[in-house]
Amino acid sequence: MFSETEACPIEKIIEGDSILTLFQPLVSVRKKRVIGHEALSRGIFGSSGNIIMPRALFEAAQAAGSVLDLDREQYVLCVDFKHDRDIA
Repeated sequence: MFSETEACPIEKIIEGDSILTLFQPLVSVRKKRVIGHEALSRGIFGSSGNIIMPRALFEAAQAAGSVLDLDREQYVLCVDFKHDRDIA
């Protein structure tokens, strides 16, 4: 989390492709196959590489009026993932 004197640079994170998104497979035990994926995203803070947890990332976006921008960036990452892996 960021201190009161240190703001999360949300605009730089969104515009600078500093969001790390990993996709956790959702597996059906009954069907014995992958039935989807859950996107797990974190922000990456500048050159230090410190991880920004989702709650802090979205709180910073809300405070900056950038929630829609952050959401759109997440959507693009998910669509790219689906397209790159030819997932129906």
